[in-house]
Amino acid sequence: MLHNRYRLPGGEDAVVQAEVAMLRARGVEVKLATYDNDIDSEDELGELLRAGWSSAWSAKSQGDVTELCKSFHPDLIHVHNFWFRLTPAVHGAAHSLGIATVQTLHNFRLLCVNAQFLRNGKICEDCLGKAPWRGVVHRCYRNSFVNSAAVLRMIMVNRHRETWRHMVDASW
Repeated sequence: MLHNRYRLPGGEDAVVQAEVAMLRARGVEVKLATYDNDIDSEDELGELLRAGWSSAWSAKSQGDVTELCKSFHPDLIHVHNFWFRLTPAVHGAAHSLGIATVQTLHNFRLLCVNAQFLRNGKICEDCLGKAPWRGVVHRCYRNSFVNSAAVLRMIMVNRHRETWRHMVDASW
């Protein structure tokens, strides 16, 4: 099970812990690999730029998950949150090794820059069914043009790669 924790613990973190506990209680061997979005304060700007650039597809995350899979030999990889350290590259790692992958969708990250279809406290469907560039214009992710552009890049790169169509075996 792969999970990228947010800076502040939330519902996704609780779901991951509950699923791991449930599976282990039923005798399933589970390896939980968690990642954090912490930024090193000594090189904050540089690390933010590198993280933003690699958030569409991180070769480091792909390598880490490949090595993890080679040592653990899972039958299945269950990805909860991949944003932003893990990236969709984890799906590529599993796919290249022939390991089935499940992606749980806790939000609308694949469709909407802020992952909630909300803007200014109101429902917003401006990007639904379209390239979500409007989310960059409106600075929908953390009220930042640059951060929103990083999310847009991740969405569009992986649409182009057809990551969700060819590297995910099931989602819910």
